[in-house]
Order: sequence, then structure tokens, then C-alpha cells
Amino acid sequence: MECPLCRHHKTEIYNSRQSSGRSYVWRRRRCKSCRKPFTTHEAADLSFLTVAKRGGVQEPYTRLKMVLSIYQACGYDESYAETIETLAGTIEANILDLGKTTVNTGDIADTIMTVLKRYDPAMFMRYLSYRSDFTSMQQLKQQLQEL
Repeated sequence: MECPLCRHHKTEIYNSRQSSGRSYVWRRRRCKSCRKPFTTHEAADLSFLTVAKRGGVQEPYTRLKMVLSIYQACGYDESYAETIETLAGTIEANILDLGKTTVNTGDIADTIMTVLKRYDPAMFMRYLSYRSDFTSMQQLKQQLQEL
């Protein structure tokens, strides 16, 4: 790991913890040259996952798109940051449990909604209202009645 302060290539880890959602490892490192501490977050590389979009286009999975869609459901409230990171880890684990290397956007959205419904029904309803595959208010009302 390169030191972000002096760019030296040797660092040591002196503290390490798993995140609450177990989606990444938090590490406290110290540069062997300048001796200054810094923090890293180590996460699994999910670049092997491909997302199949509705129009047939495929693109690499990016965690950022999923996290941003959940932030949108929270009204971009920064107080949810840690919660969303934990939820994102749970959602990614559920996606990986599908055992596929190509997942469609519907599978991802369904997984997000399943996790949000259990965690926070209000957040789930906001996320549901942002989904663009609802063509009528009737479809949205039907989903809400199923709660």
C-alpha cells in the first residue's frame, strides 16, 4: 500500500477491524518512511459481475450506482451514510448468493427492495416510488398494499 502523504511504498498495519456489515475491512496503517498514520477500507473486488440492462446492454457492476439509488431513497441525507454502507454490504452478499456472474437490473432492484423492506419500510416505499418500471400509479399502489 502506498502512503497517500509521501508516496512511499512500504506501510505497516497496526489496527484492523471488520465493518459492522462485514462488507469491508477497516485498517489503520502507518507509513514506514514518514511514520504518519492513515486509514484504508479493504473490500472485495466485484468486477467479475456484469449487469444486464433492460435494453440488452451489459456493463460492469458498480457499487456506487447501487449506493446512489439508496441515497436517493433517503433524500440524500448524509446521516444515513454508515447505514447505507452496511445495507450495501448486505445487498451485495444477497446478489452474490444468487450464484450468477451476470445479473439483471430487476434482480438487483428486487434484492435492494427486500433488504430495505426489512430494514426501514419508509425507505423501501421511497425507493419503490423511484423505480422507473412502474408505468402507472395503480402498479405502485398494488406494491404498497402487499406490504
